[in-house]
Amino acid sequence: MKNYRASLIISTVFLIILPSLAEGDFFNERVAIDNFKLGGLSYIISGKKAVFSGNIGKLSNVHVLFNKSAGDMRLFSPECTLNQIEKVCSSDRRVHFRSQSFTVDGIGFDLLFEKQHLFIRHNVKMRIFNKNVNLLGQ
Repeated sequence: MKNYRASLIISTVFLIILPSLAEGDFFNERVAIDNFKLGGLSYIISGKKAVFSGNIGKLSNVHVLFNKSAGDMRLFSPECTLNQIEKVCSSDRRVHFRSQSFTVDGIGFDLLFEKQHLFIRHNVKMRIFNKNVNLLGQ
Protein backbone atom coordinates (compact mmCIF):
# COMPACT_ATOMS: atom_id res chain seq x y z
CA MET A 1 0.00 0.00 0.00
CA LYS A 2 2.89 2.39 0.77
CA ASN A 3 4.39 1.89 -2.72
CA TYR A 4 1.02 2.67 -4.28
CA ARG A 5 0.73 5.96 -2.34
CA ALA A 6 4.30 6.98 -3.21
CA SER A 7 3.78 6.37 -6.94
CA LEU A 8 0.40 8.18 -6.78
CA ILE A 9 2.08 11.21 -5.18
CA ILE A 10 4.94 11.17 -7.72
CA SER A 11 2.47 10.81 -10.62
CA THR A 12 0.41 13.72 -9.30
CA VAL A 13 3.51 15.90 -8.96
CA PHE A 14 4.51 15.12 -12.57
CA LEU A 15 0.99 15.92 -13.79
CA ILE A 16 1.27 19.32 -12.13
CA ILE A 17 4.87 20.10 -13.16
CA LEU A 18 5.00 18.80 -16.75
CA PRO A 19 2.35 21.13 -18.19
CA SER A 20 4.17 24.05 -16.55
CA LEU A 21 7.43 22.94 -18.17
CA ALA A 22 5.74 22.72 -21.57
CA GLU A 23 4.36 26.24 -21.21
CA GLY A 24 7.77 27.52 -20.15
CA ASP A 25 6.78 28.71 -16.67
CA PHE A 26 10.13 27.60 -15.25
CA PHE A 27 12.11 29.29 -18.05
CA ASN A 28 10.79 32.85 -17.69
CA GLU A 29 13.80 33.96 -15.69
CA ARG A 30 15.74 36.84 -17.23
CA VAL A 31 19.50 36.53 -17.50
CA ALA A 32 21.67 39.58 -18.19
CA ILE A 33 25.09 39.12 -19.78
CA ASP A 34 27.68 41.87 -20.22
CA ASN A 35 29.94 41.68 -23.29
CA PHE A 36 27.89 38.91 -24.90
CA LYS A 37 29.44 36.86 -27.74
CA LEU A 38 28.01 34.07 -29.86
CA GLY A 39 30.14 32.47 -32.55
CA GLY A 40 29.75 29.99 -35.35
CA LEU A 41 32.03 28.73 -38.09
CA SER A 42 31.90 31.95 -40.07
CA TYR A 43 30.40 34.61 -37.77
CA ILE A 44 30.63 36.26 -34.38
CA ILE A 45 27.69 38.18 -32.90
CA SER A 46 28.49 40.42 -29.99
CA GLY A 47 26.66 42.95 -27.88
CA LYS A 48 27.66 45.23 -25.07
CA LYS A 49 24.78 43.77 -23.07
CA ALA A 50 22.29 40.96 -23.64
CA VAL A 51 19.16 40.15 -21.65
CA PHE A 52 17.83 36.65 -22.29
CA SER A 53 14.54 35.05 -21.45
CA GLY A 54 14.85 31.46 -22.61
CA ASN A 55 16.33 31.38 -26.12
CA ILE A 56 15.32 34.96 -26.98
CA GLY A 57 17.74 37.76 -26.18
CA LYS A 58 17.73 41.53 -26.55
CA LEU A 59 21.22 42.76 -27.45
CA SER A 60 22.50 46.34 -27.26
CA ASN A 61 25.39 47.84 -29.27
CA VAL A 62 25.33 44.95 -31.73
CA HIS A 63 28.36 44.06 -33.85
CA VAL A 64 28.37 41.08 -36.22
CA LEU A 65 31.51 39.90 -37.98
CA PHE A 66 31.05 37.65 -41.03
CA ASN A 67 33.69 35.47 -42.64
CA LYS A 68 35.58 35.86 -39.38
CA SER A 69 38.78 34.29 -40.70
CA ALA A 70 39.14 37.10 -43.25
CA GLY A 71 37.08 39.65 -41.29
CA ASP A 72 35.60 41.05 -44.45
CA MET A 73 32.02 42.02 -43.54
CA ARG A 74 30.61 43.75 -40.45
CA LEU A 75 27.17 44.79 -39.26
CA PHE A 76 26.46 47.42 -36.60
CA SER A 77 23.14 48.30 -34.92
CA PRO A 78 22.08 49.90 -31.61
CA GLU A 79 20.03 46.81 -30.71
CA CYS A 80 18.45 43.63 -31.97
CA THR A 81 16.49 40.62 -30.83
CA LEU A 82 18.39 37.34 -31.10
CA ASN A 83 16.41 34.12 -31.55
CA GLN A 84 18.82 31.24 -30.95
CA ILE A 85 16.33 28.59 -32.10
CA GLU A 86 15.51 30.26 -35.44
CA LYS A 87 19.10 31.55 -35.85
CA VAL A 88 17.81 35.08 -36.60
CA CYS A 89 18.67 38.58 -35.39
CA SER A 90 15.94 41.16 -36.02
CA SER A 91 15.53 44.84 -35.34
CA ASP A 92 13.43 47.86 -36.28
CA ARG A 93 16.40 50.15 -35.55
CA ARG A 94 19.03 51.52 -37.90
CA VAL A 95 21.65 49.21 -39.36
CA HIS A 96 25.05 49.80 -40.92
CA PHE A 97 26.70 47.05 -42.99
CA ARG A 98 30.30 47.39 -44.16
CA SER A 99 32.59 45.36 -46.41
CA GLN A 100 36.02 46.25 -47.80
CA SER A 101 34.57 48.27 -50.69
CA PHE A 102 30.93 49.17 -49.94
CA THR A 103 28.54 50.18 -47.16
CA VAL A 104 24.79 49.69 -46.81
CA ASP A 105 22.65 51.66 -44.38
CA GLY A 106 18.96 51.32 -43.61
CA ILE A 107 16.24 50.97 -41.03
CA GLY A 108 15.17 47.56 -39.75
CA PHE A 109 16.76 44.26 -40.59
CA ASP A 110 16.50 40.50 -40.38
CA LEU A 111 19.76 38.59 -40.30
CA LEU A 112 19.81 34.82 -40.79
CA PHE A 113 23.25 34.56 -39.27
CA GLU A 114 24.17 30.95 -40.02
CA LYS A 115 23.15 31.39 -43.69
CA GLN A 116 24.70 34.88 -43.71
CA HIS A 117 21.61 36.41 -45.35
CA LEU A 118 20.78 40.01 -44.50
CA PHE A 119 17.46 41.68 -45.34
CA ILE A 120 17.29 45.45 -44.76
CA ARG A 121 13.68 46.66 -44.66
CA HIS A 122 13.54 50.44 -45.23
CA ASN A 123 15.51 53.46 -46.46
CA VAL A 124 18.27 51.31 -47.95
CA LYS A 125 21.28 53.29 -49.16
CA MET A 126 24.36 51.67 -50.66
CA ARG A 127 27.70 53.35 -51.30
CA ILE A 128 30.36 51.68 -53.43
CA PHE A 129 33.96 52.83 -53.03
CA ASN A 130 37.14 52.61 -55.05
CA LYS A 131 39.04 49.30 -54.83
CA ASN A 132 41.95 51.07 -53.13
CA VAL A 133 39.80 51.98 -50.12
CA ASN A 134 39.54 49.52 -47.25
CA LEU A 135 36.53 50.41 -45.07
CA LEU A 136 37.04 47.76 -42.43
CA GLY A 137 38.14 48.88 -39.04
CA GLN A 138 37.05 52.47 -39.65
